[in-house]
Amino acid sequence: HIRIQTTQMNEYFNTAQINFLAEDTLVPIVPRCDIPTIHFISGDHGPYVTNIEAEAPLWLAISLKVSYKCSLRPPAWMNTDAIAKIVKEEKTADYGFQPLPSPHLMEVTKQLLDVAEDDVRESGVDTDHLRVLLEDLWEIRENKIRAGLLAISGAVEGVNSVGLDNLTLMEINKIRPYFIKSMNQLDMINSAISGTDQVHSSNTERRNDDTRYKSNTRNKRTRIDRN
Repeated sequence: HIRIQTTQMNEYFNTAQINFLAEDTLVPIVPRCDIPTIHFISGDHGPYVTNIEAEAPLWLAISLKVSYKCSLRPPAWMNTDAIAKIVKEEKTADYGFQPLPSPHLMEVTKQLLDVAEDDVRESGVDTDHLRVLLEDLWEIRENKIRAGLLAISGAVEGVNSVGLDNLTLMEINKIRPYFIKSMNQLDMINSAISGTDQVHSSNTERRNDDTRYKSNTRNKRTRIDRN
């Protein structure tokens, strides 16, 4: 049986924490000036040379961007052709979810478009079209998730399994309350079925014992009568 207590939900990441994790994603930057090595508790970054493209974690890239010390470049997967291909594959896939080029695709693209849409446009990306594609992708995957939850909750007759592979951490976090509820309901159903089977088995065994007892009694009486 599978049972997930709702009290355990606090042990998992919330939306703010997932966004924080996403900020460790490396993104391309083009420094506007020479930047010496920057020392952090988490590690060193740099040095960065003027007009030489390099990589930096998203949180640092955004900090340098707002300080006018660099411009940002979108990751290789952050373009309309790549996202359109994923949307098409997601629509045509009969089972499960398509793997995404980044585990934090939605969070990274949102932050880059919020902070550096001008830089993304200068890189040749149609940001308006990109936003539409991302919304389509998110909606398609949400509909699949919703259908999967209905399936495992027993609302869809004849379906006893569903593929929830390749979900991002943000997607898992969003469906966790509903998934826990569905799994607990499924566990209750399985427990009820198991209990019914045990009662039926016990009753059958009792009837068999009664039958054997009566048969033995008749045999004894038959022997006594013959004697």
